[in-house]
Amino acid sequence: MKRLGVIAGCLVAAAGVAVAGYVKTSLSIASTYETQCSVEPKNQNYIVGVIGDSWIAGGKLDDGLIKGISSRGIGAVVKSSGYPGARSKLIYENFEQWMNWIETAYSDLRTVYVIEGGINDSLAYVGKDFYVQHMKLAVGAALACGGKAVVLSIPAYDRSKMQRSAFTNFRWAVYRWLSNDDIGDNAEDYNESLAKELSLLIAEGQVKIIDLRAVLPSDAFVKSSNDGVHLTPKAYDAMAVRVGQEIADFIRNEEIR
Repeated sequence: MKRLGVIAGCLVAAAGVAVAGYVKTSLSIASTYETQCSVEPKNQNYIVGVIGDSWIAGGKLDDGLIKGISSRGIGAVVKSSGYPGARSKLIYENFEQWMNWIETAYSDLRTVYVIEGGINDSLAYVGKDFYVQHMKLAVGAALACGGKAVVLSIPAYDRSKMQRSAFTNFRWAVYRWLSNDDIGDNAEDYNESLAKELSLLIAEGQVKIIDLRAVLPSDAFVKSSNDGVHLTPKAYDAMAVRVGQEIADFIRNEEIR
């Protein structure tokens, strides 16, 4: 009986830690690691400010975005800032400062903000409402300053390839229970919920959602690293070129309106 009491006590303590982590995710600002990179071709008319998680960090999309945008005959500066491991809340909380810097440094250029995030939200089962709320706030901030907003959807990924500790699995199970996040492909559910919330702004031409599941090379994750979430440099670049082309088409359509 004593042994059972010890085991039960450990489980309760672990659950308490997991619940505390879930609450911290919802209520507090985490520490961040930030990288900033830029590409500045000649004859720029636009500043494209890109913010997100590890898919943006280190400027891994910058060159591809420039290739894609310039292939449509549009000149743009690309500035990117990525926060590895960040969820949508942290990306939003860092967005205003990032946006203010861009608006000050590039006040003579028209602004397009590209917001990427949600992989870490869906991985940890924090709930689609959490994700949608903070992405909407980031989009609203971009529009409030007179810019346009492009949202990159959550891509497909292979959770089974991830190397996780037993405690991480337990913590995610607690998060999943707390958020009632019981959808098999929860990332797609998150994407559909955000698209529904932004549908009016999309119809008005103020916002565009780019479906990363459509623009990623079909074998992107097969040839990616073993974690099932990140891509090879070649796959990132191929994706970024197509994203850049869609951003340019969005810009051109708005110029015609």
